[in-house]
Amino acid sequence: MQSCDYKALFQEAETQMPKGAFLMVQGNPMTIGWCQFGVVWGKPICTVFVRKSRYSHSLIEKTGRFTVSVPKADTMKEELAFCGKRSGRDTDKMKELGLSLLPAAAGGEDGLAGCSLQFECRVVFKTESELEHMDADYRRRYYGDNQATPDGDPHTVYFGEILAAYRE
Repeated sequence: MQSCDYKALFQEAETQMPKGAFLMVQGNPMTIGWCQFGVVWGKPICTVFVRKSRYSHSLIEKTGRFTVSVPKADTMKEELAFCGKRSGRDTDKMKELGLSLLPAAAGGEDGLAGCSLQFECRVVFKTESELEHMDADYRRRYYGDNQATPDGDPHTVYFGEILAAYRE
């Protein structure tokens, strides 16, 4: 594990993000594709979007921490697909996939071993997506007519102060 300046890792992480990364909370990996890195309130911040219906949402609410584990380019495709379709409520994804945890370095959540980049974060702010304020085309594309949840199953947006950023 090599600690790095977080800014040096932002571009690499953002390049990989459309292919997926793992949001890690209490040993539960969830596939994410929406994530932002930058400086807010003078601090390095990683912003993630988690639907209220997701198991990871309840875990972040409980712990106030998360780690974003970014795979090396063009690796872990099967793992990303599996973790994007299965819930930690009823599946031990780590066990099913034979994955290992990477112990946290700065008091955050453990990361996912085998990923090239790790961002340990502490939630410093959260806000709820208010779909009525969203552009109509975006709302239809990403929230549509979700029959299971009349509110469209909006995301909570978590702003995490980056406690540590490192390359495995």
